[in-house]
Amino acid sequence: MNAVAGMDADAERFLDHLTVERRASAHTVAAYRRDLTRFAGEVGSISSAGVKSDHVREFAGRLHARGLSPRSIARHLSSVRSFFDYLVRHGELGANPASGVRAPKQRQRLPKTMDPDQTAQLFSERTESAIDVRVLGMLELLYGSGLRLAELVAIDIRDLDLANGFVTVTGKGNKTRVVPIGETARNGIQTWLDRRGEASGRDPLFT
Repeated sequence: MNAVAGMDADAERFLDHLTVERRASAHTVAAYRRDLTRFAGEVGSISSAGVKSDHVREFAGRLHARGLSPRSIARHLSSVRSFFDYLVRHGELGANPASGVRAPKQRQRLPKTMDPDQTAQLFSERTESAIDVRVLGMLELLYGSGLRLAELVAIDIRDLDLANGFVTVTGKGNKTRVVPIGETARNGIQTWLDRRGEASGRDPLFT
């Protein structure tokens, strides 16, 4: 086998361990070899025992500067971490220098939203199902008044003032505020109340 520069013997024993004892696939072993070769190329001639956390952080930083994705950087760090874990388990190192190093966080994807035409089509749907009437009323109130979901489900019937187009909402920290209700939402809520039947003011609006 070709040695990994700077950490040749240790790395080769680790790769043999993956092949023989862990029975890792050739593809997996090749991936570890690529990652460790890249790491060894970054730290130069430093031995395994000489690698510090700063070296691993610099390695991650260079990968990031070269445009690698957070997922790819995390994979490289996982390979390096597994390599040093192996050395720690075999008593050759006292601690894993890669244990506290993490890849940059991946960008969270923003949720997809409906365009105005899709929204209009949704609210134009009319159905005889009581469940669908309730859901449509909930959506119209959420969309029209900009409520949080937790605020919506906490609304009781007594919180409504449909005649004047307002609803009293309890938000974070039990703080209340009065929110206007648009005509479409008012109609949707009234349709739901008519379908729902008798209820007391203390009952939740949507059950």
